[in-house]
Amino acid sequence: MAVADAGGSGRGKDANQATVEALRRLLESHRTELMEEQLRKDVEWGLHGAT
Repeated sequence: MAVADAGGSGRGKDANQATVEALRRLLESHRTELMEEQLRKDVEWGLHGAT
């Protein structure tokens, strides 16, 4: 995901860093749920094959 830096003052870089930080926090806070969901999908695939 790219954020345009219309002013050329480095604000685009700051916005990109903020986006990366927000995604990192989201993944950290939802890590268990994401891992459980992936495990469920893997087990489902293993039991019933690819759909």
